Parts: sequence; structure tokens; C-alpha cells
Amino acid sequence: MRFICLVGPGQADRARNLRASLSRFGHPLEVVETYDQALRNISKIVKLAEYLDVAEGEEDEVVVLLDAFDVLCVRDPGEIDLRGRDVVVSTERCFGHHSPLVKPYFQAHTGDGHRFLNSGVVAGRLGPLRSLYRDLSGSVQRYRACVKWSGGNPNSDQAVWSYHVFRNDLLGRSIFLDTEDQISICNSPDLNIVDAEGAKGAVFVHTWALYNPRQAQKYEKLVSSVLGAAD
Repeated sequence: MRFICLVGPGQADRARNLRASLSRFGHPLEVVETYDQALRNISKIVKLAEYLDVAEGEEDEVVVLLDAFDVLCVRDPGEIDLRGRDVVVSTERCFGHHSPLVKPYFQAHTGDGHRFLNSGVVAGRLGPLRSLYRDLSGSVQRYRACVKWSGGNPNSDQAVWSYHVFRNDLLGRSIFLDTEDQISICNSPDLNIVDAEGAKGAVFVHTWALYNPRQAQKYEKLVSSVLGAAD
């Protein structure tokens, strides 16, 4: 099992909390330092596609791609179970950045929970992940144009991701959503996860929007609780 994140050149230290949270369970973190400021978050598609293209390993090896700065591991990731699925993507209840075109599609597939794709944690087998990111990267400029035209954020990897899933009708076929928060739970503004118990069984906690003071405070409390417990 491998864990990979993307940062800018010389910024490996910014993933120190994620690295430390994984090391508690004996797992190393591969830090890829090729984030491109010109591409912004689209780097998380293009640069990870490049990395996976040359990654060595068995095709069925489990790989977890993680946001570097705002994700923490709170349970042993050895417990991750893909349940026979090739790629599983984390979810959130907020509909942010996406093209409005994709909203009915995700609502139809996730029922009353209305879960939407969040690209902060992506788990899958190396072979299918490599193919997926190759497809995403190859179509990224076309998808960005479609996202922008339809009112989404063309600089969001998440918006490109969700448009790709929608455009190719991939939900329930080659891509599955972690709607039960088994692999990752999004610590969105309506939640207050500040310790491992609050994660309700999820392996990772993703506290996004750290520019928001309340979100940043929650993240720091979680870091103190999780990493402090390891000291």
C-alpha cells in the first residue's frame, strides 16, 4: 500500500503533519514536488498523472492519493477495504467549484444524502488509477473549457474530476464514491471533528478551506489531538 501527495518544489515540509500521521501506523509518504503554480490545482491531475505513468509496482497494488496540507490519518490505513472496486473517491455534502451541469447526475446516484465528489482523497489500484489519471490529464483542457462555460471553476481539479465522471457516466462503473465515509470524511464547516473519535470510523479526515479561521482552528485541534497522542 502506497500513500502519495503533491507539493511545490522545496515544499516537502508542508506535508509534515500528513507524513507524521501516517508514520504513527508505520506507513511512509511519497511526496511529489512538482506542483506547478501556472497550473494551480490542475497540477493535482497533470503532475500526478505524470508520476503514476512511471510508477513501479504491481497493477493491483493499493495507492492512496492525498491532499498534502489539510488531510490527516487518524486510523490504521491498513484497514482500507476497496470492496473489490478499482477507484474510490471521497465525498462531501457541499457543492463547490463544480459545473452546475453535474449536480443532477450526482444527486441521482447518491440519493437523499446528495454527496458530491471531493478529490482530497482518492484510493484505488495502481493500474486503474494510472489509466484514469492518464485519461483525465489528456482531456483536461477540453474539460476546463466546458467547466468554465457552464459556470464552474476551471482552475479546480475537483471540477474537472466531476465533469469527467459526469461526461463519461463513470459512477458505479469504474469510479465509486465513498458515501459512507469509510476511507475519508470531509470536516466541512457544519461538522466539528477535532479528534479521531469524531471521525466516526474514517481512516482520513480532510479539513478543507483552511483560509477560514474556524476551519483552521479545527484542523489545529485535530493535529494536536492526533499527533500529540503519538508523543
